[in-house]
Parts: sequence; structure tokens; C-alpha cells
Amino acid sequence: MDVLDLDVLAFRGEQGEEEFLCGLFQMVGVVPALAVVQDDRILQVAVREPEMVGDVKTSG
Repeated sequence: MDVLDLDVLAFRGEQGEEEFLCGLFQMVGVVPALAVVQDDRILQVAVREPEMVGDVKTSG
């Protein structure tokens, strides 16, 4: 299992899934983000620095 930056996934260009996810996250402004990849399948995507995302509110 690997944890890769979505920018790295986008430039691999082997599968459309990575490019789609990277583009999607760039559209909604969730960048930078990390993806957990196993056997060339994206298992999980996480925001690396959640405080950079304006729409995400955390109660505390």
C-alpha cells in the first residue's frame, strides 16, 4: 500500500481514475491532498492540510 500525493498520481497517467480525482479535487479546492493506493486502485483520499480548505468547518 502506498500513500501518494495526488499531483504524483496525475502525472502517472496510467489510469483515468487518478486524473479524474486530481481534477475533481482541484475544482473544489481540496489541494493538496493525499491518496492511498494499493494495486493501482485508489482506496482513500485525504486532505493533507485541512485548515487550507475554506469550506470545511470543524466544531470544537
